[in-house]
Amino acid sequence: MKLLLLVVMSLVLATVSTTAAEIVLSIRDTPQGAVDARLFGQFLERPSWDKETGPEGFVQADGTLPPEIMAQLAAMRIPVVRFPGGTDIDFIDWTDLIDVPGRAQRPPTIGHRGIAVTNRYGWHEYASTADQLGWETIAVVNLLDGLAKRKPLAEAAAHAAGLVAYLNLPLGSTLPTGLRDWPALRAANGRPAPARAHYIQLGNEWWVGGFRNTAEAALGTKDPSALAAWYIEVLHAYITAIHAVDPTVELIIDAEMGGGIEALVLADPLLRRAVRHVAIHIYAGGSLKTVIRDGQHIPVTDVDPVALWRSMVAIPGEMDDAGQSRGLGAARTALATVLGYQVALTEWNWNFWEAKQVPVTAAGSWRHAGGVAVACLLNGFLRQSEVFSMGTQSLLLGHGWDIAALRRLKDGTMVRLPQGQVTTFYAAHHGPNRLDSTLAGAALTTPTLGVGWNGLPRPAAVVDALATGGKGLRIAHLVNRDVVTQTVVVRAAGSTAILHLLRPVGGLDAVAGVWYVPESQPVAMIDGTCRIELPAAGIAALEITGP
Repeated sequence: MKLLLLVVMSLVLATVSTTAAEIVLSIRDTPQGAVDARLFGQFLERPSWDKETGPEGFVQADGTLPPEIMAQLAAMRIPVVRFPGGTDIDFIDWTDLIDVPGRAQRPPTIGHRGIAVTNRYGWHEYASTADQLGWETIAVVNLLDGLAKRKPLAEAAAHAAGLVAYLNLPLGSTLPTGLRDWPALRAANGRPAPARAHYIQLGNEWWVGGFRNTAEAALGTKDPSALAAWYIEVLHAYITAIHAVDPTVELIIDAEMGGGIEALVLADPLLRRAVRHVAIHIYAGGSLKTVIRDGQHIPVTDVDPVALWRSMVAIPGEMDDAGQSRGLGAARTALATVLGYQVALTEWNWNFWEAKQVPVTAAGSWRHAGGVAVACLLNGFLRQSEVFSMGTQSLLLGHGWDIAALRRLKDGTMVRLPQGQVTTFYAAHHGPNRLDSTLAGAALTTPTLGVGWNGLPRPAAVVDALATGGKGLRIAHLVNRDVVTQTVVVRAAGSTAILHLLRPVGGLDAVAGVWYVPESQPVAMIDGTCRIELPAAGIAALEITGP
């Protein structure tokens, strides 16, 4: 009965003619750029700092993840996962994540801040998870051992190649001279068949001062041309060693290196031939203890909640003049695209500290703001879809950080946080191509508060919208940035429409750990037009099918 009533209401609404004041999304069946399903991946990081250890905080006695966690991960239908580290990777010896003959147990890893983290959830445990859930894998290897001359370059490169041999090669494979029979050790550890790393990422965030400074100190100079030449030499050694083991594995290197050396490094002919993907990371957030108004720092509790909301949902990413998200923006991806690389967004998130002080708005809590901001950023990624090959949102599984897709609260409750829920929603509802579309009538709001490290955001439209699709399929991606309901009229070919909606629940974090509830309902399509009521902070995928 309820479903019938919704259909009747939709039919009535759809018969009302549009007016100049309405927001109208017009969709045409013209492909504008391919959308890779790998764009909606996740990062299963094992950090060692700020009371977060990722999967290490969840493993059972045998090193596996509990069935209830596995069930929640399965429900996310994740296409690709990055493992095991970001910032800590250049302090990890990958052999500490496997069993080695003559060693009683796996030693802990000492991370970049000198804090130990266990290795109970290592490569075998991860591979078992990936097998069960059908993940492709981005395996990250230690690059700083080579760049900082902690080891002789040939040794550092061979050690990284050893992980590729351990994961990817069948038993009995012919290995490069001097390389240990890693597949035989893998079999002795209980896994005869390869585990398969589809992508190998060399190091992490080369632009970070500590990383670059360590490389400069080892080289004994800050001269950009000398540093670029050393980076190229190190990369050549790693690439040669890895491809000697498995020439089919795809490589990821950083697109941004600091000091302006990326233009020299990425132009190297061997890298352009051998490397397919370059990594760019994007973050929004910072401290919310104070915000900036009229040039002055003031407590976040002393500001208008609606003004604060509008600032928080207008970042991260670039905006165009119409207030629509443009993802990273053309300038940040220009060098990579000109040189023929595809961009891998191997870390991205929206992460504000002290956010629990933020007053609740009519749209909801700061967690809802995170969901809206992430949905708009994903719309921006879709607008640049031909640039990106994959993406992995950080953090997939956590117990200490407020950015985890799946998080254990202090009382032991497992919850789905909005940011991961939104990415899961987009993974389930998108088409294979971005379609030509135009949005008219979406008013601009101008945020007035500077928040976190992102400064004052640009004007943002109350609704961010575009379309993806394929043959006989159009999906309108609609995000309401505002604190009131917005009506959107969608015009497209097709005869049948289903509205998939993430509906915000309540406004306080105390609402049983639930912030968004997914729902789906049919919507009437009359003469190529339908009308959608987007609730405040609502996120929707309107699926239109038919000729």
